[in-house]
Amino acid sequence: MMEPSMCLVFNDHDLADEFVVEYHVTRDLPTWEPTLVDVMGRDGAVYAGTRALPRSVEADLYFMDDTREGRMRAVRSLASILAVREPAQLVLGDEGGLWRLAVPQLEQPLEAFLNADAAHVSFVCPDPWLYGEEHEWTLGSSTTLLVGGSCEAPIDITVTGARAGTLTVTNTTTGQSLSVSGVPAGAAVSIKSSECVVTVNGTTKVLTASSRWLHAQPGENVITVTNGGTSVVASVTDRWW
Repeated sequence: MMEPSMCLVFNDHDLADEFVVEYHVTRDLPTWEPTLVDVMGRDGAVYAGTRALPRSVEADLYFMDDTREGRMRAVRSLASILAVREPAQLVLGDEGGLWRLAVPQLEQPLEAFLNADAAHVSFVCPDPWLYGEEHEWTLGSSTTLLVGGSCEAPIDITVTGARAGTLTVTNTTTGQSLSVSGVPAGAAVSIKSSECVVTVNGTTKVLTASSRWLHAQPGENVITVTNGGTSVVASVTDRWW
């Protein structure tokens, strides 16, 4: 007997509504790649950092229509769902509402049986994280942000009606501080640590040399704002390993 169908949602399409998604879905733990530098005359190597690699998810889908024509319609429907040009949300039903960013990869082979067809679908997740709840706070001169997840997450800042001069935002918990100089009065400032870009009135700006992109650690983070504006809003999406 076939296992119960797993809930699998990709790009806002619940694949279990049209297909039977085998409950056994293959996924992996984060894979870490250390950078090692060889030094002449030295045993071993010098450790120069590490990074998490992209992750993958694989699943088997079954098309259960009584007719071959019906199953081929389902195949075409699946092909249209998978036809994305950018990473889209992938949600697995046993992960408590957490989601990944994923794109289909490699072959998506089809297999025909007497009364059903099957497809093996592979996704690659360029980001190694799972994402969770999205938070938003209005910042004052000092504001405590309570962030979930199991790893640090970027802090995006939106400022409207900026004050003239240098805008500085600091996470005193992590010690990271970011400054944007030459801000005109009344400007709209966007600080996207998630994309490593800052704009003032839509124009990309260069940060001061001592600036660091802002991230929040799981738990409490105290954020201070100097020379802010009419409204300063911070947003964070929880990230999990």
